[in-house]
Amino acid sequence: MLWEDCRPAKVLIRKRSANYRRRERMTLAHELGHILIPWHIGYRLEECHQFGAVSGTKHVQDQENEARAIAGRILMPSHLLYLLANDSSNLQDFFERLDEFEVSTWATLIRLTHMLRPGFTFHGDIRGDGDPFAMKSKGTGNAPFERVIEDADSRGAFRLNGREISWARVTGDSNWTQTTDRRTTFQILTEIASELNPGESDDLVAKSVRRIQGKISGGISHGSFASVDDIYFQATQKARLDVPSEVREHPLWDTFVSRMVETRAMKLGLL
Repeated sequence: MLWEDCRPAKVLIRKRSANYRRRERMTLAHELGHILIPWHIGYRLEECHQFGAVSGTKHVQDQENEARAIAGRILMPSHLLYLLANDSSNLQDFFERLDEFEVSTWATLIRLTHMLRPGFTFHGDIRGDGDPFAMKSKGTGNAPFERVIEDADSRGAFRLNGREISWARVTGDSNWTQTTDRRTTFQILTEIASELNPGESDDLVAKSVRRIQGKISGGISHGSFASVDDIYFQATQKARLDVPSEVREHPLWDTFVSRMVETRAMKLGLL
C-alpha cells in the first residue's frame, strides 16, 4: 500500500506463483484492512506527520496484525464458517472443505486459530517455505507437535492450497467442582512438588512450583469465559500439554487446579 498525504493511493502486487489468485485476494483484503481501520494512516513518522512520535517496528507489526485479522474476516466471514461447520459431518470433513474459500494457507489457519477454542494445533508447510511450522488456537499449551499428537483426542490431515496440513486436538475437562481445601494454590502445589522430589532444596521446590503455576495461570489469564466450566476446560487442556504426567497424577493435582480456576473465576465475577 502506497500512501500520499496520509491517504492510501495505490496497491502494488507482485505476481510470483501458481497460486497467484489466492495471494491477490489476500493482498487486496489485507490492504483494504489498512483503509478500513481509521488509525492506519501510514507506517512511519516521516510518511505521515500527525500527532506525535510513532514507535517504529512495533507500530508496523501491530498494524500488520490488525490488517491480517481484518482480511481473514473479509475472506472467511464467521457466518460462512459456522454454516460450513454445521454442514460438515465431523472435524475432518470441515477442515477438508476449507479450501473452498480460496484463501492462502497462512491466512486460513490464522483465521481458524482465532476462532477455534483452545486445544487445536496445525502443523506442516504453513508458510510455504518448505519448513514445518506449527500454529495453535489461543490458549493451547506450548508442547511440540510430536507431544501434541501423543496426547491428542482426535487428529487428521487435510490439503490446503496444495499443501498437506496435519491437525490435532487436545481437549480438557468441562465440569468444575469446588474444593473444600482453602489452602493457597502455592501451598498445595508445594506439597505436590515436595512429595515428588524428596530431599530437594526448598529453593528448587519453589522454583518448580512457580514454573507450573505460571503455566496454568498464563493459560487462563486471557480469553473470554462465559462460565467457570470454560475456565476449567482451558486449565485442564493446558495442563495436559504443559505439565508432566507425574504431577497431574498426584492426588492433590485436581485440588490445585480447582483452586486456580476458582481464583480466576472470582476475579471475573463468575463466582
